[in-house]
Amino acid sequence: MKYLPLFHSWGMALMMDAGKIVPNPQDILTDELRGILRKNRAEVIEEINQWNGSFLWVATDFSAHEDIDPRLGREWDGGDGRVYRMLDAPYFAWLRSRMDLVEKSPENNARYGEAAERFQKVQAWAMENLGESALDNGIRTTNVNLYAPPSVATLEEYKAGWERARRENLGRWMARGDSRLPALRGRMAGCGYAVLRWPMFDGNVIVARDSRVRVDSKFSGAPRFDLGELARLRGASVEEVVGVCEVKSVFDRARVVG
Repeated sequence: MKYLPLFHSWGMALMMDAGKIVPNPQDILTDELRGILRKNRAEVIEEINQWNGSFLWVATDFSAHEDIDPRLGREWDGGDGRVYRMLDAPYFAWLRSRMDLVEKSPENNARYGEAAERFQKVQAWAMENLGESALDNGIRTTNVNLYAPPSVATLEEYKAGWERARRENLGRWMARGDSRLPALRGRMAGCGYAVLRWPMFDGNVIVARDSRVRVDSKFSGAPRFDLGELARLRGASVEEVVGVCEVKSVFDRARVVG
């Protein structure tokens, strides 16, 4: 597959809904990935329909975790003192070089058995899911001396990329909201509210003309804002916006006051 792994390694799942490609989560979608979806829609849909696999995250000591959900991200903290990385051919090449060092170093004999058992499981998964050809190519083309294995530093860098994407998407949504404000006001002149989708929040968001507007009961539980509250959210971080949405989903009378 050519395109789907790019989304998976970014910590994003793609699915089809009513003929549309739906990224999940949407708030970390980058311009580069957005361009891939636009230019290669047919190929991406074909890969989505063909996908039926899993992912293996491996730490530098060959400890591994398998899951079917790519939203864990390319790297994640296992909570056991290890940073795990989603296995691909270059990372396998680096892991194989580490195993070679364990085999050749006499001081490692005491832990060779455990390391070998872990690595054999990783290798078996890689052969079945990545393929021998891809692994051979990774071994030939990866400079293991320059390869950066997973660490706290690489994990922080990866998470920083997510945060940049979230800020850019939030800014894009706010700018789009400004351009659509006349249309929103027109819709509010009728029933008094509009139902929107925010990229940073998984669900509907209600924008009402003011706090007195009554909203259809089918949208109960959706966070609700009036235009004044939205203005107060300008400059807020993604985490702050999501936090406000979560509070409003539970406490429907909560308001943004500053």
